[in-house]
Amino acid sequence: MTNHPSRASNVLERVERAEGVTTLVLSGELDLASLVEVREALERECRPPLSRLVLDFAAVEFIDSSALHLFVATQKQLEADGCTFEIVHAHEPLRSIFAMTHLDGVLLAGEAHDGSSVNSREAAQA
Repeated sequence: MTNHPSRASNVLERVERAEGVTTLVLSGELDLASLVEVREALERECRPPLSRLVLDFAAVEFIDSSALHLFVATQKQLEADGCTFEIVHAHEPLRSIFAMTHLDGVLLAGEAHDGSSVNSREAAQA
């Protein structure tokens, strides 16, 4: 796995790449003011041979509707390209925001019984 530190940033802590999976580790507040950097990172990372794009929300404190819109648009684009997109480690109250907007089953990854990450949509179909 390779880690690439980001330039000075409030939201993008680092990018991790391993075997077709790219993880963007984000922190702080994801709102209209901070999304330029996130959008640039998504555009940079959403390229073949990517098979899965993960956003790590462990250190994210807030998300607004502009961020939700960006993530839904990204998920649709990647799904059309045969790629999986998911958000992991979202905590309350972020999970509540996803649930209120009915995006929890679309964007949030669940946890399998063995601790591995499973997309909530796939888990619901199983």
